Amino acid sequence: ALAANPEEIARRQRRAAKYGGGAADGAGASYQPERPKRIALLGDETTTEDKEVQWDKYTVQGSSEALEKRYLRLTSAPDPTTVRPPGVLEKALAHVLEQHKVHGYFWTCDQLKAIRQDLTVQRIKNELTVRVYEEHARLAIIDGDVVNYNQCAAQLLELHTAGIAGCHAEFAAYRVLYCLLTSELNTERHLDTLAALKTVCCSKDSGKLLSDPAVKHALGVRAAVYTNAYVTLFRLAKERHNLNGVFIDQFIDKARFAACNTIVRAYRPNMALPPAAMMLGFCSTGDGDTVTGKASEDEPAGLGECYEWLRAHGAVLVGDPSAAAACKIDCKESVGKLAVPEKVEAVAHGDVNMSVENFLTKAIA
Repeated sequence: ALAANPEEIARRQRRAAKYGGGAADGAGASYQPERPKRIALLGDETTTEDKEVQWDKYTVQGSSEALEKRYLRLTSAPDPTTVRPPGVLEKALAHVLEQHKVHGYFWTCDQLKAIRQDLTVQRIKNELTVRVYEEHARLAIIDGDVVNYNQCAAQLLELHTAGIAGCHAEFAAYRVLYCLLTSELNTERHLDTLAALKTVCCSKDSGKLLSDPAVKHALGVRAAVYTNAYVTLFRLAKERHNLNGVFIDQFIDKARFAACNTIVRAYRPNMALPPAAMMLGFCSTGDGDTVTGKASEDEPAGLGECYEWLRAHGAVLVGDPSAAAACKIDCKESVGKLAVPEKVEAVAHGDVNMSVENFLTKAIA
């Protein structure tokens, strides 16, 4: 380093003055943006770290008497004259559910979302709120509306956890089956299933929930799927507990195809159709035997359905189709030929209800 003699110090000072402390010519002081203040969402007063917004001050009290109301996303503070009070919302819910079969799901969904919005802006969380979300969730399950089911399920978990009366066991079973369905479609989501089990097994009412038939059914289905107990799964799939079957129907064909692959590899060279139909869940075992293939009451219809399903999935069948009970599966020839057929009614966007013709028909009606 250069010695810090008087001449060197003077030279450095002249250089610093020339470049203005490192800033470009003509540049002013560096810009320091002012940190924005935290503003109350619905007021003009500022808040600090130790001061909370008094939300009760901004709670809306509705005065509308309308039973029907379109759902519109709020872009400003809600107008109390367009918001319905709890008494009117009770009547509106009954009216919407009564008119559901007349107007269809899209109209009903729009009306229920408007009711949910009115409850939210008035900060109402009671049994009426639970009933609205439960009814909307059930209709969404039946119609396959995943988005609105997820919204309702998330709110119901919070409301049920808070101790508000409702159908806790029914929706606990739905949570288990929904997470099982999503984990079947995406193998990386097994943790979601464990989280759903935690909400059932580790809740305050775990004893009551675990003794409920619907929850027992859902947990049995989960155990059958994870242990590949296909015969048990197909038997449970025929039991009906609330809307559990709607979730099971979404992955039962995938499980049946996996079971068929197992059968053709395990029962070479061939296997009689009756016991195969029982194993695949087309025939109820009843007093029958899955090994001997003893007939059950629903055998004729079940055998025909099983024959058509196996043929559609590429299995090699031997025998006269008109006498399905005498047919056999050529397991040796079927290995490597099984395949899932393409759905004829499938549409590009994945939802046949969103086809242009269907939409226009409903809009005109």
